[in-house]
Amino acid sequence: MKRIRMALRLAKLSLVEWIKFDLTHLMLPVSILFIGGSLLLNAAGRYLESLLLLSKPYQFDWPLMEKYCLRRLKRLHAPGGPSSGCMVEKLYQSHVDRYDPPEVAAKFLRDPAAFFPGMAIVLKSPAENERGVILLKYSYAFPLFLRLFHARQIARKYFIVLEPSWNGYFNFDILCYHLLKAPVFVQALEPRDQKLLNNFNTELRPVPLGTNWWVDDTVFKPIEIAKDIDVIMVASWADFKRHYKFFKVVQQLKFEGLKLRISLVGYPIERTLDSIREQADYFGISDQVELFEWLSPEQVNHQMNRAKINLVWSRYEGNNRVIVEGLFAGLPVILREGFNYGHPYDFINERTGTYANEKNLGQTIRSFLENPQRFAAREWALEHMTCHRATGVLNRVIGQRARQLNERFSNGLAVKINELHGLRYLDPDSADRFKTDYTFLESMKR
Repeated sequence: MKRIRMALRLAKLSLVEWIKFDLTHLMLPVSILFIGGSLLLNAAGRYLESLLLLSKPYQFDWPLMEKYCLRRLKRLHAPGGPSSGCMVEKLYQSHVDRYDPPEVAAKFLRDPAAFFPGMAIVLKSPAENERGVILLKYSYAFPLFLRLFHARQIARKYFIVLEPSWNGYFNFDILCYHLLKAPVFVQALEPRDQKLLNNFNTELRPVPLGTNWWVDDTVFKPIEIAKDIDVIMVASWADFKRHYKFFKVVQQLKFEGLKLRISLVGYPIERTLDSIREQADYFGISDQVELFEWLSPEQVNHQMNRAKINLVWSRYEGNNRVIVEGLFAGLPVILREGFNYGHPYDFINERTGTYANEKNLGQTIRSFLENPQRFAAREWALEHMTCHRATGVLNRVIGQRARQLNERFSNGLAVKINELHGLRYLDPDSADRFKTDYTFLESMKR
């Protein structure tokens, strides 16, 4: 009975995945259903619900949905249009007021000052005729910041940078920052999301960066230990990480005579460590798997250095930080083909790794194990993708807009680092440098 329940659950997950990503010729009628539902809600005067309904399928690579959503947003923000002005602001304000944050955000409701600096970090202090810079992380926190702080007053003194945790920017958590009527810079690595932000008339300005640019290469680095693991998968215990799809390939390789040694590192979201172990047992590979939970960055680096291959097997999420952490640790990566919207990332190349799918993953793993010397992952990442380079890109984009507004903007953004539990400064002394800024920000609580 236990195996039957597991089989049914995995079959359901596969069906949902097929609907999201593999509909092919059925994408058109399903898209029309969503558009029709949105139009009915709009006709009933339920404007916010109408747009929120569209935001769900927009996340997936359905061409008709992308075109329709872009057109709806453009009409919504068209100067003098039927939905312009107060109507737009009411929609966004309604989202902020009605926003139901996840449980992880409860501490911010109890104590808004907990935003600083782990969720909202100061990168630059303001000066005369010169705004400072503050960066907000995690999409779920964006509406809360608007609700809990006098954000318009903050935006007069600071340029605000948003670092979304998921791709798919037809998302009111991001779009509601139109309320500030001030420049807001949104990290957008995906060309599809850059296109959306450039599509309509707001001050939301894309920055060609993702969350995976801000990795500390002094923490993630090669160390001298035995390579006793074949594949490591650093991923939360969640269905969208698709452990079970990897396990099925591992099972097939075992039947073919290749018994992989695997390290799984994660933390609970939708699932628990025990449920992941049950999946491994279902596929008959539990003896090949080591599981670790809530490891520190240094401990994750240790596990990465035991491994020969870094596997990222989700199909859709944000800009996965683990990819670049692995590169700095010297690990080539195998990334699921079609990841997010299928954009060919420059950090997947002959020096760093490749794409694969369920049909060829087994052979790809064999190829990597047979010829590991052909990669130079850390060297490529140090040359192209450090947190210092990311800081320079951010500084340049903000500076260009500041000069267009006839404002000064000197160099000197502090360098920040992304970790599982939030943000920190690369240089710990920066926290003292911005004490006055944090005092001001905390005074802006509503």
